[in-house]
Amino acid sequence: MDSPLADAYIVSGVLKGDPLSRWRWTSQRPELRFYLTETKGLKFFMDFVLAEATFQFTGPVTVRFSIGGKPLGSAHYGKPGEQHYEVEVPGNLLTASEPVKVAAEVDKVYVSPQDGAKLGFLLVRAGFEQ
Repeated sequence: MDSPLADAYIVSGVLKGDPLSRWRWTSQRPELRFYLTETKGLKFFMDFVLAEATFQFTGPVTVRFSIGGKPLGSAHYGKPGEQHYEVEVPGNLLTASEPVKVAAEVDKVYVSPQDGAKLGFLLVRAGFEQ
Protein backbone atom coordinates (compact mmCIF):
# COMPACT_ATOMS: atom_id res chain seq x y z
CA MET A 1 0.00 0.00 0.00
CA ASP A 2 3.06 2.25 0.05
CA SER A 3 3.03 2.67 -3.74
CA PRO A 4 2.02 6.06 -5.10
CA LEU A 5 -0.22 4.13 -7.53
CA ALA A 6 -2.16 2.29 -4.80
CA ASP A 7 -5.23 4.55 -5.01
CA ALA A 8 -5.76 3.54 -8.66
CA TYR A 9 -6.54 0.00 -7.49
CA ILE A 10 -8.98 0.92 -4.71
CA VAL A 11 -12.69 0.77 -5.51
CA SER A 12 -14.00 1.17 -1.96
CA GLY A 13 -13.54 0.22 1.68
CA VAL A 14 -9.89 1.23 2.09
CA LEU A 15 -9.40 4.22 4.34
CA LYS A 16 -7.12 7.09 3.42
CA GLY A 17 -3.86 7.05 5.25
CA ASP A 18 -0.24 8.05 5.08
CA PRO A 19 0.77 7.39 1.46
CA LEU A 20 4.17 6.16 2.65
CA SER A 21 2.71 3.67 5.14
CA ARG A 22 3.20 -0.05 4.57
CA TRP A 23 -0.51 -0.65 5.17
CA ARG A 24 -3.94 0.98 5.27
CA TRP A 25 -6.99 0.26 7.38
CA THR A 26 -9.97 -1.29 5.64
CA SER A 27 -13.64 -1.20 6.48
CA GLN A 28 -15.68 -4.40 6.60
CA ARG A 29 -15.59 -4.98 2.83
CA PRO A 30 -12.68 -3.52 0.91
CA GLU A 31 -12.90 -3.85 -2.86
CA LEU A 32 -9.94 -3.57 -5.23
CA ARG A 33 -9.62 -3.54 -9.02
CA PHE A 34 -6.90 -5.12 -11.09
CA TYR A 35 -6.02 -4.83 -14.76
CA LEU A 36 -4.92 -8.20 -16.16
CA THR A 37 -3.21 -9.12 -19.40
CA GLU A 38 -3.42 -12.88 -18.70
CA THR A 39 -6.38 -14.83 -17.29
CA LYS A 40 -5.11 -18.43 -17.13
CA GLY A 41 -3.11 -20.07 -14.38
CA LEU A 42 -3.29 -17.14 -11.96
CA LYS A 43 -3.40 -17.07 -8.18
CA PHE A 44 -4.90 -14.27 -6.15
CA PHE A 45 -3.04 -13.29 -2.99
CA MET A 46 -3.59 -10.83 -0.17
CA ASP A 47 -1.27 -9.95 2.69
CA PHE A 48 -2.85 -8.21 5.65
CA VAL A 49 -2.57 -7.74 9.39
CA LEU A 50 -5.16 -8.43 12.05
CA ALA A 51 -4.19 -5.78 14.59
CA GLU A 52 -3.92 -7.02 18.15
CA ALA A 53 -5.67 -3.86 19.40
CA THR A 54 -8.82 -4.65 17.38
CA PHE A 55 -8.58 -8.44 17.62
CA GLN A 56 -9.00 -8.30 21.40
CA PHE A 57 -12.53 -6.96 20.72
CA THR A 58 -13.49 -9.00 17.64
CA GLY A 59 -11.84 -12.30 18.45
CA PRO A 60 -11.30 -14.77 15.58
CA VAL A 61 -12.60 -13.63 12.20
CA THR A 62 -13.53 -15.17 8.87
CA VAL A 63 -12.71 -13.38 5.64
CA ARG A 64 -14.71 -14.21 2.51
CA PHE A 65 -13.14 -13.40 -0.84
CA SER A 66 -15.05 -12.84 -4.09
CA ILE A 67 -14.36 -11.80 -7.67
CA GLY A 68 -17.05 -9.87 -9.47
CA GLY A 69 -19.51 -10.89 -6.74
CA LYS A 70 -18.78 -14.62 -7.22
CA PRO A 71 -17.32 -16.55 -4.25
CA LEU A 72 -13.61 -17.26 -4.46
CA GLY A 73 -13.00 -18.76 -1.03
CA SER A 74 -12.77 -17.96 2.65
CA ALA A 75 -10.37 -18.38 5.54
CA HIS A 76 -10.72 -18.33 9.32
CA TYR A 77 -8.08 -16.50 11.35
CA GLY A 78 -7.78 -17.39 15.03
CA LYS A 79 -4.95 -15.10 16.06
CA PRO A 80 -3.79 -11.54 15.40
CA GLY A 81 -0.74 -10.66 13.35
CA GLU A 82 0.42 -10.93 9.74
CA GLN A 83 -1.78 -13.09 7.50
CA HIS A 84 -1.45 -14.40 3.95
CA TYR A 85 -4.28 -15.65 1.75
CA GLU A 86 -3.64 -17.30 -1.60
CA VAL A 87 -5.92 -19.21 -3.94
CA GLU A 88 -5.88 -20.42 -7.54
CA VAL A 89 -8.46 -18.54 -9.58
CA PRO A 90 -10.60 -20.27 -12.20
CA GLY A 91 -9.99 -18.55 -15.53
CA ASN A 92 -13.72 -18.06 -16.12
CA LEU A 93 -13.79 -15.54 -13.22
CA LEU A 94 -11.19 -13.33 -14.89
CA THR A 95 -11.18 -11.02 -17.88
CA ALA A 96 -8.51 -8.97 -19.60
CA SER A 97 -11.05 -6.71 -21.31
CA GLU A 98 -12.15 -4.84 -18.17
CA PRO A 99 -10.94 -4.43 -14.58
CA VAL A 100 -11.31 -7.44 -12.29
CA LYS A 101 -12.89 -6.47 -8.96
CA VAL A 102 -11.94 -8.43 -5.85
CA ALA A 103 -13.64 -8.00 -2.46
CA ALA A 104 -12.59 -9.31 0.95
CA GLU A 105 -15.36 -9.22 3.55
CA VAL A 106 -14.56 -9.74 7.22
CA ASP A 107 -17.39 -11.11 9.36
CA LYS A 108 -16.64 -8.95 12.43
CA VAL A 109 -15.28 -5.43 12.67
CA TYR A 110 -14.02 -3.22 15.45
CA VAL A 111 -16.17 -0.13 15.99
CA SER A 112 -14.22 2.84 17.33
CA PRO A 113 -15.89 4.36 20.40
CA GLN A 114 -14.44 7.78 19.48
CA ASP A 115 -15.82 8.25 15.96
CA GLY A 116 -17.77 5.09 15.13
CA ALA A 117 -15.30 4.05 12.41
CA LYS A 118 -15.63 0.37 11.48
CA LEU A 119 -12.21 -1.20 11.08
CA GLY A 120 -11.59 -4.57 9.46
CA PHE A 121 -7.88 -5.22 8.93
CA LEU A 122 -4.66 -3.57 7.80
CA LEU A 123 -4.19 -4.21 4.08
CA VAL A 124 -0.54 -4.62 3.08
CA ARG A 125 -0.73 -5.82 -0.53
CA ALA A 126 -2.84 -7.84 -2.93
CA GLY A 127 -2.68 -8.97 -6.52
CA PHE A 128 -2.46 -11.78 -9.02
CA GLU A 129 0.57 -13.92 -9.86
CA GLN A 130 1.41 -17.02 -11.87
